Amino acid sequence: MASRRKLEEWQHAINLLQSYPYEFPGMEDTVLTLKLSYDSLTSDILKNCFIYCSIYPEDHDIDEDEIIDLWIGEGFLRDIDNIYDARNKGKYIIGSLKLACLLETGFESRKCHVKMHDVLRNMALWIASELKNKILVQEFVELSEVKSSMTNWKEAKRISLWRLNIEAFTESPSCPYLPTTTTLLVRDSDLERFPNNFFRSMCALIVLDLSSNRNLMELPVEIGELVNLQYLNVSFTGIKTI
Repeated sequence: MASRRKLEEWQHAINLLQSYPYEFPGMEDTVLTLKLSYDSLTSDILKNCFIYCSIYPEDHDIDEDEIIDLWIGEGFLRDIDNIYDARNKGKYIIGSLKLACLLETGFESRKCHVKMHDVLRNMALWIASELKNKILVQEFVELSEVKSSMTNWKEAKRISLWRLNIEAFTESPSCPYLPTTTTLLVRDSDLERFPNNFFRSMCALIVLDLSSNRNLMELPVEIGELVNLQYLNVSFTGIKTI
């Protein structure tokens, strides 16, 4: 707000703070200030890119090039004609989010890495839910927990699963159709295989990241039916051909 000079701009900011629901007991002042930083972002692209960072687990160091490629895959930077300019715009967006205090430099000042404070991440997940773009994130869970959460997959636009203690999904999602799920991340796990038809219900999938599942050797054949897929990452897996 330091750049705001007009009384009307400050009054609008006050109205935003007063109307914001108290979803974070005991942290109202902090969260309201951060929400104001989010509301002050100058474009929907900036807001979408900020919210998307919450697909990473808590305290995760986010590789800048990786998150930019995910933004490109999701179509946030579709107004750019070529990949070089799109990545440059991604760097600009990261800089803008850091200036707004919505992203920080990564742990130990690692080059080209950023991180999201836990409070900001929780706020981003809440905003996504309010916008009907729910993000489901799970980390270090057993098969039973994954299976029970599958009933909620139909409500999620983006699903992010990390470091799962499983070798295989024993069944496909219980909901037969996931019309709004655009992102699925299953990363850094002991995963060896997916059951047949696992991806058949995910017709809207745009981003699929299965990286760092080193025991994963092949993909189900229905991957070829994901006609909307723009981004596929199988790096650091055992997959040799697609």
